[in-house]
Amino acid sequence: LPSLAGCKCWGGLDLARTTDFNAFVLVFNENEKFQVVPYFWLPEEVYKRGDRGIDYLRWNDYILRTPGDIVEHSFIADKILELSRVYDIQGINFDRNMAYANLIQVLKDELTDKMYDFNQSIAYMSEPTKEFERKVHQQTIVHDGNPVIRWQLSNVSIYTDTTGNIKITKDKKEKKVDGPVAAVMALAGWMKPGEEDNIYNKRGVYSV
Repeated sequence: LPSLAGCKCWGGLDLARTTDFNAFVLVFNENEKFQVVPYFWLPEEVYKRGDRGIDYLRWNDYILRTPGDIVEHSFIADKILELSRVYDIQGINFDRNMAYANLIQVLKDELTDKMYDFNQSIAYMSEPTKEFERKVHQQTIVHDGNPVIRWQLSNVSIYTDTTGNIKITKDKKEKKVDGPVAAVMALAGWMKPGEEDNIYNKRGVYSV
């Protein structure tokens, strides 16, 4: 978004290995709001045929496509590097289970000190998920009307373990939640100790 060019932001990257959604979400803390800027990718063939009754063609302007029927991560890397030249990305949290994917290696080479592997287990996802939920209730989470993130947010269910930790889940395979998961990971980056203007430093609350 032009108005956010040059602004500080934090990224969350939720990757699929083959045919599912890939999501990259940037979170900006500007004007007492948390602006969520999402990007989504699907393989071209998956985009065309849809999935279990979900018509992706209606979201033509909001889903980026890679050739074929299996995701091509190089297109995602190119886009993230392009965005890094527009916005002041402070860090990108990615699923540590994908740490050896070629895409991650490319991004590490280019964004040397900004790529952080993030544990998606409930113990690590809980605090930023709770913070995201608080901000939703406070109406400080905003996005630009992207219908894919709106749909995925409507698919979110919350799993709670016996100790009160929470994590985003879904009750059906076709109900994708990759965008909200990436948004929580991005928010975890904002909460991470070390940011000089991070209020959570003072409270001793952190996620990783």
